Amino acid sequence: MKKLAGIILIVVGSMLLLATVPSLFQGTSKQAVVTNEVAEEIEGVNALLLSSTAVDWEVERYEGSDVIAVLYDSSGKRDLSLKRKGRALDVQVKEQKGFNLFAFTFTSKSSSVKLQIPYHFKGSVELSTVSGDVVFYDDMDADLLYVNTVSGDVAGKNLNVTDLQLNSTSGDLLVEEVQSEKTKFHTVSGDVRITSLLGKLEGKTTSGDVIISYTDENRTANLKTISGYILVSIPNGNANISLKSTSGDLLVNLPLTEQTVQSREIFGKIGEGEFPVNMSTVSGDIILEE
Repeated sequence: MKKLAGIILIVVGSMLLLATVPSLFQGTSKQAVVTNEVAEEIEGVNALLLSSTAVDWEVERYEGSDVIAVLYDSSGKRDLSLKRKGRALDVQVKEQKGFNLFAFTFTSKSSSVKLQIPYHFKGSVELSTVSGDVVFYDDMDADLLYVNTVSGDVAGKNLNVTDLQLNSTSGDLLVEEVQSEKTKFHTVSGDVRITSLLGKLEGKTTSGDVIISYTDENRTANLKTISGYILVSIPNGNANISLKSTSGDLLVNLPLTEQTVQSREIFGKIGEGEFPVNMSTVSGDIILEE
């Protein structure tokens, strides 16, 4: 009965996570006026360094040769800058210093940056933001994609990245169709949902649930949560599994060989058992399914 209740809670949680995705991908740029636009030729650039406070980011690919950033800000309190530093482009959004009488409004108005990156750019993209959401639209292709948010969600579709690193404090990570040699995430007070994954996986949450689904065969995976459940779906499993929970249930809905069951621990092989898959929680359930 307890396991059934846990599964019901997981299904409800999954539906709530899915319900948030459309709103993240709708964007905010149409709700504010353009206050600044900058552009720079991408030739010779191998890194994009992006940073902001209290601003949402919308990142997309396009057919062109310039990196283009457009700031939408009705408050009039922020400045957008783009500087070349060696082989890197540094794009920053900062609040203006000093007192601005006309910056006060009686309604809440969002600010955002729309960033367009040429399709042929294959370097690294590093984005750090405080109090702002980040959305990567289709066809995000890079050697490194590093995102760090404080009080903000991260969403993305069709990420083809050699090295994917996602970090969030008080925010959710929701990414779809991920192909990466290695995906790494860390959240403090935030849920994680990664669907259609291909590649190695490493992740840790302090207070949040983790939902992972593979496109086909799994690779090496290490997942840890302090307070939250883990749900992993593998259509074509090839795993040497180790599941551990200090205070929670363990449920495997896949055929296991060489199975060993101990107190709140399960070991065994799925398929040939080529890749180690380790999952552990302190307070939460672990479910492994096809």
